[in-house]
Amino acid sequence: MIPVAALIILLVVFFFIGFTVGREVEARSQEAIDAKLRETIHAIGSEMVKTNAEKESS
Repeated sequence: MIPVAALIILLVVFFFIGFTVGREVEARSQEAIDAKLRETIHAIGSEMVKTNAEKESS
């Protein structure tokens, strides 16, 4: 039979691994969201500049 202390140690190790991997996945997900947000903001800004240029030329 496995001692209780060994089970507790394994539980802590698995929790730490899961927590670390979870934080890494969250960080990568946040980077992807930030990149998409920057791309969207850039597209909106470009459209606003184009619209303003069209208004001024007419």
